[in-house]
Parts: sequence; C-alpha cells; structure tokens
Amino acid sequence: YTSIGSIYDTVPNSLLSVSDSSSSKDSFRPAYLLADGRLERAGRVKKIAHPTYEKIHVMSNGMNKVGTGSKSLLTASLVAIGDEI
Repeated sequence: YTSIGSIYDTVPNSLLSVSDSSSSKDSFRPAYLLADGRLERAGRVKKIAHPTYEKIHVMSNGMNKVGTGSKSLLTASLVAIGDEI
C-alpha cells in the first residue's frame, strides 16, 4: 500500500508483490525497494470508483463514515509559507 490512502480504499502495488510458493497469501516488499521510485504511485488505485464521494471524516481512515450523509466531492488545501518548497 502507499502512504496516501489506507488498506480500505487502495489496492496493493503489484510491482511490490513477492510470490511465496509455500503460502497462498500474497506478501509485498516495502515501497523504498522499487527500482524507480515514481512507480510507488502505482498502488494509488482506488478499489471502488464512485460517481460522487460521501464526506468522510479524516480520522476515520476510510472505515467509518461520519457526517450528515450528504454527497460532495472531497477537497484538500495546502498552505505554503515562505518562498522555498
């Protein structure tokens, strides 16, 4: 899984998959072992695509839906202070 999202709303990055013949369970290497770090984003695929998103409380991490139940788009904000990023 990637650093953005959770195990509940993203899929494992198949590029990090390790096949284990002794077990039927999939295992995955850490993302820092990718030869090309840009491929880390390959795991940021959503499990279920919805035409609209329900508002989810930040602390719920995708498991519990909190709020009025009204449908809206998720938003994010970024505040930069200074001239170096």
